[in-house]
Amino acid sequence: EGEFQWDRRFNFQNADGEKGDLTLWQIEEVQAGGVFAQGRLDFPSGVSLQAGIRYDRIRFSADDRFVRVDDPDDSGRRVMDALSPSAGLVIPAGPHHEVFASVSRSFETPTTTELANRPSGAGGFNPDLEPQTGLAVEGGMRGRFGSGASYEVTLFQTELEGELVPFEVPSEPGRTYFRNAGRSRHRGWEVALDAELAEPLALRVAYTRINARFEDFRTEDADYSGNRVPGLAPHRVDGVLRFREGGVFAEVRGLYQDDVPVNDAGTAASDAFFVTDLLVGLDGFRAGAAELSPFVAVRNLFDVRYNSSVVVNAFGGRYFEPGPGRTLTLGGTLTLAR
Repeated sequence: EGEFQWDRRFNFQNADGEKGDLTLWQIEEVQAGGVFAQGRLDFPSGVSLQAGIRYDRIRFSADDRFVRVDDPDDSGRRVMDALSPSAGLVIPAGPHHEVFASVSRSFETPTTTELANRPSGAGGFNPDLEPQTGLAVEGGMRGRFGSGASYEVTLFQTELEGELVPFEVPSEPGRTYFRNAGRSRHRGWEVALDAELAEPLALRVAYTRINARFEDFRTEDADYSGNRVPGLAPHRVDGVLRFREGGVFAEVRGLYQDDVPVNDAGTAASDAFFVTDLLVGLDGFRAGAAELSPFVAVRNLFDVRYNSSVVVNAFGGRYFEPGPGRTLTLGGTLTLAR
């Protein structure tokens, strides 16, 4: 496969909320090529083996058009490539269950914006920002009980080299820069259950536990080795209870998210929260030649104060992006028969 991207990038100073002086103008090109192969063997015993390999090569180039006496030509190019093998195995464990395992290498380059945003303010691409690579191992079991319930249990671990970590600098608050951590480890497990309860109720619930920490991460100013990776919740539970009877349906969703660290030092965190959403509607309500399916949804039913997302390593402690309060949505579909 192949991809090509062409951009014109302009950066301006922030003059009290207005567009200030031009600080960067450059033409950017990205040429990406990948070749891959994948094969699968299915044995008479029911065992399946899958393996693959992929090679990627990405070439970034920048043509600096903002050259001044005090701002030299920062034109240049960078090439990043990697070979990524993978293998997976599935073994039957009875008529309705199976055990699975996989191992793979991953490769993720910075985006052009991540490369172009340089704390020094120079143009071109950051020569110090490297791609993120990883080795992921996963295994578990899945299956079903009878005809009304299914489950999946997964254990996983990913070792990352050069994890891309966002940060801000005092001179440019609000603009995100990136740097590489040395080594980090993401380890955890997930359990998901999907079940048909007593007619007409159905339940789906998933729990995720993740322990993500920097194994080796040092900057000029600090050593963050051993700290939690910011932006990730250690515990998360997402459940949906559904009701359907005739043309009436309803859905209650509950989401719990544990506290989320928001900086590399681990000195601040976004508080844990639990929010509830409610959805009620009619499915296929007929009115003459028309078929109407209206619904009403109430998001954040109990008007909980919470942060829906965070800005990792934001300058000045501005980490938190609050979620909306109680929100009412009305909608539906209308179908006209001939």
